[in-house]
Amino acid sequence: MDAVFFSDAHLSCPTDSNYIKLLQWLETIQAKKLFIVGDLFDFCWSYKSYTPIELKPMLEKLAQLAQRGTEITLLTGNRDFRFPVVTFPISIKDSITLQIGNKNIYVAHGDQADRSPKYRITKLILRSFLFDWYMKGIGPQKGYQLLQKLTVKSRAKAVDSKAILQQQKTWAQNHFKNGIDIVIAGHSHHCEKIGLHGGELYCIGDWVHLFSFLSIENEELKLHRL
Repeated sequence: MDAVFFSDAHLSCPTDSNYIKLLQWLETIQAKKLFIVGDLFDFCWSYKSYTPIELKPMLEKLAQLAQRGTEITLLTGNRDFRFPVVTFPISIKDSITLQIGNKNIYVAHGDQADRSPKYRITKLILRSFLFDWYMKGIGPQKGYQLLQKLTVKSRAKAVDSKAILQQQKTWAQNHFKNGIDIVIAGHSHHCEKIGLHGGELYCIGDWVHLFSFLSIENEELKLHRL
């Protein structure tokens, strides 16, 4: 395959079934490029001298893929925008535009579609220099404890998946107006190719329940579920 895209694994414990399944699947793929479209981990932070043991099996697997020549790109999600410091080559971006044949393809986690004031303010605070300074100041042990509490609090809130999907449709159509033909996104935990006015939206699912991914081979895009 020329490229593989997956998102929303929300990994937290190496003994979890989805963690194990994702590691096994990554061992089998043969792709020139791997795109992780956000929320690989349930929570993480970029501490230079500390990586939680729970994250290490996945980071070691990605290092192996990089060593074999796979080009890895992470599109930051709402949970892994401060990705752990690693020694293997990985490109970390908020979004990316690819050209496949005569198609312009925009790839992003998809939380950018949520324009509600509450979400935008929360995102602004968590991604700010001051919050990063605070996290570095309290150190990795207390920092990860705080991230876990924030994650539990976030999960306790009801999520309207239909509303998220509708937001992403509007968001994708705005990109179509600016010369994009295809949008690839995660975040909605929905797996479907959606035809819209002006282009196509590929929602690539998750690795929590759907175990899905998108492949590109010979300029053909295809959704898969294991």
